[in-house]
Amino acid sequence: TVDGANNKVTFNVTQNMTDAVRSGVITLTYTYTAKETVTKEVTVTQGVRDYANLPVVFDGGKGDLPIGFTQTGLGSDYTASPFLKFDNQGDYLILKINEAATQLHFDIAGKSFSGGTFTVEWSADGTTYTNNLATYTELGNTTTKSFDLTSLTTARYFKWTYTTKDGGNVALGHIRVSANSHDIFVNSTLEDLNIPSGNTYTVYSPAILTLTGTTINAAADLVIQDGGQLIHNDGEVEATLQKSIMGYDGSSKSASGWYTIASPVDNEPVSVLATGDYDLYLYNEPTHEWWNAKGTHGFTTLNRGQGYLYANSAEKTASFAGSMKATNAEITVPLSYAAEGSLKGFNLVGNPFTRNLAAGEVKINGTALTTYYMVENGSELETRTLSSNNNIKPGQGFIVQATAESQNIVFNSTAKGERNTKPAYVCIEAGDESFMDRAYVQIGEGNTLRKMRLNEEVPHVYVLHNQADYAAATIEAAEGEMPVCFTAARNGQYTLMVDAKTVETDYLHLIDNLTGADIDLLQTPEYSFSAKPTDNPSRFRLVFNPGPSTGDQTDDEPFAYYNGSEWVINASGEATVLVIDMLGRIVSSHQVNSTQSVSTAAMAPGVYVMRLVNGSNVKTQKIVVR
Repeated sequence: TVDGANNKVTFNVTQNMTDAVRSGVITLTYTYTAKETVTKEVTVTQGVRDYANLPVVFDGGKGDLPIGFTQTGLGSDYTASPFLKFDNQGDYLILKINEAATQLHFDIAGKSFSGGTFTVEWSADGTTYTNNLATYTELGNTTTKSFDLTSLTTARYFKWTYTTKDGGNVALGHIRVSANSHDIFVNSTLEDLNIPSGNTYTVYSPAILTLTGTTINAAADLVIQDGGQLIHNDGEVEATLQKSIMGYDGSSKSASGWYTIASPVDNEPVSVLATGDYDLYLYNEPTHEWWNAKGTHGFTTLNRGQGYLYANSAEKTASFAGSMKATNAEITVPLSYAAEGSLKGFNLVGNPFTRNLAAGEVKINGTALTTYYMVENGSELETRTLSSNNNIKPGQGFIVQATAESQNIVFNSTAKGERNTKPAYVCIEAGDESFMDRAYVQIGEGNTLRKMRLNEEVPHVYVLHNQADYAAATIEAAEGEMPVCFTAARNGQYTLMVDAKTVETDYLHLIDNLTGADIDLLQTPEYSFSAKPTDNPSRFRLVFNPGPSTGDQTDDEPFAYYNGSEWVINASGEATVLVIDMLGRIVSSHQVNSTQSVSTAAMAPGVYVMRLVNGSNVKTQKIVVR
């Protein structure tokens, strides 16, 4: 609400508070007409959920807050996480659940907390809290505390109390309570896992459960949520792997919603994905066709090591239940190399395990995989690197390219890799707010990946190498030039960003063939430009050294002449002509084909520079209008 007479602006903020409570800060920025921009920080209480799938009711405390969560003295956020801060003697929080708990987890930290006392208690009826779970007199950095309550068959109330005050404070957050289950939120190692009937073990993201001994359970009893991992090296384990699918809400699947997925279970029925409005494809390399499970090339099962393309109009949790292969096993998947043309050798494969695949663990005929394609809730293939900070997750499908017949992709290959698993590379990202595409120039090492497209309605960036389009190309050394091609999705503004942190070079420039701009990428790694779909795709050059082709040359053979009323331009095929005045401004742009005339009626007399751009070839000459 704006009150101009009193120079006053009032904000009404509505938040969803149906789950739990944390406090935070919302920054509101408004511009008062003809005045300066003013920024205000407004402290609000907002909702956040971080609990197990268990009916939870909050009770106790002093004062009232939304959803019946009552507490006292719990102030603003404690660090970046949704913590509740206890900073007054007697501050407490009581949590009540609707059935006996078997597991309790919470994050806790202390600031200048030494000599004070913070207790955690439980109760069966909410009246008598005489059974202490823990007493803390010293706390440092944030840590997760876990309690197994299986033997406490009546634990339904939990109370956290700051019983003494010493000038510091205590932070409590991420409370998780489980009943008839064992929830794993932090990395855990177990020797023998025997899940009682009616109970479950759930591994939450980003926790890793490592099993070192035998396991006795049914598939539905051991659940690995999306982002969690299970590591086991003894035969096969019955479990359920879940993957979260964000629906496209009835809008076009070309806009968003596609995933490349994989099942860690062999012969998993397609029915686990066949709900609602969905599409499920596998890629047939010999014919370069996407085969729909519902079409003439229909299939009824999902195979371990195979990848699939999937979309669903509704949000869905895909559950793959069955025997999970030992995560140290070597699994080999044959690759097809039969298609004709530039898409020869593309294969859609998938992570066959319940753990992340890291660099060096995926090889094609002994050569470590460095680049691949994937789709994650998007409309287009994303080029990725397999590196220390970018793994292939469980349930993830990805596309690789074979380069010869009779090649295999091997997971956990015992063969020695022929190439470095961490090559130096230049990463080129280009696009707009709707989609950023990615291409790589690898130095010395790395597998190549030809450019492949799913959606022509998004921007694309790729490199031209050996007269072919690549999403990932490999060159021997950071020397010379590499043409960088870009196709726009629509008329508008785009951004190109280059990351070359792993490359040892003291010179890396980007040349815009269309405008003549020369960008020192080591100083300014980001470049904004205008583009349209009809532009010549050979827009840029990546220059690793200052060769003679990096600047405009005005001594080229003349390609245009002035006949008194027009310019006559001789181009070899289709080209773009830019006319630039002596101040460096582009005054006109023309698309020409072979020999073509351009009127100079609207041109002021003077000297101009004409730039002819034909692919990666650029010619310039001075020309006069009288």
